Amino acid sequence: MRSGRRKAAKDVKQEEEVSKEVAEAPAPAPASAPAAAPLPPKEEPPPTAGGGGRERDRGRKRAREAEESAPPVICPIALVAGHPSAGAGFNDGHPTAAQFRGPMGIALAPSGHLLVCDSDNRRLRRLVPLVTQTGPPAPPAAPGDENRAGLRGGGDDGVAVVPGAFAKVGTLAGSSRPGTRDGLGRDAEFLDPCGVVVTPAGDAFVIDAAAHTVRRVSAAGEVRTIAGGGKPGFADGAGGAAAFSSPGGIALGPDGTLFIADTGNHRIRAMSQEGAVRTFCGTGTPATETRSGIGCPTLPHPLRYGSSQAR
Repeated sequence: MRSGRRKAAKDVKQEEEVSKEVAEAPAPAPASAPAAAPLPPKEEPPPTAGGGGRERDRGRKRAREAEESAPPVICPIALVAGHPSAGAGFNDGHPTAAQFRGPMGIALAPSGHLLVCDSDNRRLRRLVPLVTQTGPPAPPAAPGDENRAGLRGGGDDGVAVVPGAFAKVGTLAGSSRPGTRDGLGRDAEFLDPCGVVVTPAGDAFVIDAAAHTVRRVSAAGEVRTIAGGGKPGFADGAGGAAAFSSPGGIALGPDGTLFIADTGNHRIRAMSQEGAVRTFCGTGTPATETRSGIGCPTLPHPLRYGSSQAR
């Protein structure tokens, strides 16, 4: 009996000591949130074949960033003449009833007329701009601003041309007869009119590729051959002494010089508006490699254009 009481008292004492140790022990630190995993290192794109891959990739990245930050470009397209279901043919009149056959070159005249080389119909077609009454008299446009305003004032009567809108399609020069005859309007003939440009004075210069000539057409429709002898060849000179071989495009320089793509001769020719032709660029040999830039080996002379010079 006595030994049992001593054992019970000993057990109680041990429990009290354990409780005291637990109470005096420091409290454990509160559990913290697990640390975030470190981000993987940024990898450089592998170099591409040919070396300089990283530079090119960085350049592409900058180009993409510039493209993404650029404002959207909206280019509306509207049918101004012809009809999708009309097919090829020839018909003057209202723009939606007009027909063309193989239209090629196109140019806008200062008057607002649109000239079209209707190649397979052998005609130079003219789209007449839509004219509207704007109400009060409009101030005259400043020189060189004729096509920049939404409506171009036509004088004290307040008449204006609506850009991009046309009232009818007509024939300025040419007929169904193939030929090279000069003349007025439908009395003139073309073989393959394919390129056109209009000067500020309103004269049109037309490339007649199959005739190997350049024709001048006045605003009244008077056609005159100003360069080329009617046969393929190559020669600098004036008027009929000059020779082309299937010329194609034509462009007007700021000083009034005409530049002609002499396709068959593999050259660019320069021509005055009076018909004096010279070779501007090209050797006549088809290129076997691409060369670009002013001063390329194909230039036969130092290039002087505007205020810039290259030798």
